[in-house]
Amino acid sequence: MYDIGHTIPRQITTFVSDTMAETERAQGLYPQPNPTLAAATEELGEVAKALLHIREGKATGWDDVYEECVQLAAMACRIALEGDPTLGVTPPPHPIYIIDDLNKEWTLCTNSS
Repeated sequence: MYDIGHTIPRQITTFVSDTMAETERAQGLYPQPNPTLAAATEELGEVAKALLHIREGKATGWDDVYEECVQLAAMACRIALEGDPTLGVTPPPHPIYIIDDLNKEWTLCTNSS
């Protein structure tokens, strides 16, 4: 896990925030079962295409690269948390951690019920 005692660069927090929003949007548009592995593969291809368009002079801005990377990261998040039910591969239940602000440590939440 990330050491929460360090300051996170703004570019990273912006990217993670954008990725979280995209993950929630994608979950709403494409609920499970959803072919998450196929979608992630398609997004990786879009990242490659955006980079190649810059190299070939077909594009000059970085916006397409950034947006495709956000979409790829969102699909990676969904795979990590949801798996791909269309392939019959889903993760076990995830432990839930919270940040202890006082001690700056991650604490595992336990469900006593």
